[in-house]
Amino acid sequence: SGLVRIPTTEFQQRFCRLDSLNPGGAAFHVRIRLELKGALDVDALARAVDRVATRNEILRTTLEQRDDQIWQAIHAELPIDFRFLVSGALLPNAPHSDAQQLADQAILDREGQEGFSLSTGPMFRVRLLQLEMDRHWLAITLSHGIVDGWSTGLFLQQLQEEYERALNGTGKDVDHSTVQFSVYTKLEQHLLSSSEKDVRLAWWEKYLSGVWMPLTLPQDRVASVTDASDARAVMEITHLDAEAV
Repeated sequence: SGLVRIPTTEFQQRFCRLDSLNPGGAAFHVRIRLELKGALDVDALARAVDRVATRNEILRTTLEQRDDQIWQAIHAELPIDFRFLVSGALLPNAPHSDAQQLADQAILDREGQEGFSLSTGPMFRVRLLQLEMDRHWLAITLSHGIVDGWSTGLFLQQLQEEYERALNGTGKDVDHSTVQFSVYTKLEQHLLSSSEKDVRLAWWEKYLSGVWMPLTLPQDRVASVTDASDARAVMEITHLDAEAV
């Protein structure tokens, strides 16, 4: 069937429990926004995104519950959510005003707030918004269940490599020997089920002894109902040469 199931990591289990409190919420989205200037081949970029997903199992992974246990489901193929959008500023006789810029930002903000289905995926999406003939915004939204801060940098690095190859086939040879996340999962499972866990735990308890300080929280106030999706961050890179995406 082209589907492999493996256990989830401890973090992924916590992530799924938190997501179950607000299914499809955006509080745990990782968002990247790039401003691209220069000639851009949209088809080549779409192929590059697909190739990055091919290189990395975690980008083809969903999180599903079976028999009261959450599993990572690694798919041989998973449709890529890539969409090309055009700014209203490109309509005839439509000057690029401040209001239009705010409208363009709102489009990407809405896309970034849209939830993910952990069980069906994909757990990342890419939106390319054309602002002018040679100016675009590239917005990438990923679920924290499959990426962290370090891996987003790796995603962008591989996207650049694959775009160069898709564009003209003259890019440098790509190292496809990437260590897959499933390897880390198996390593964590081994450590948690062996005596090494107790050794490491004892080391940290000794290292942190005397460091802990009690955290006093007010208990005489009623918690306000706030949309957790407001707690988000967007990494923005401006004036990036499109020829070096």
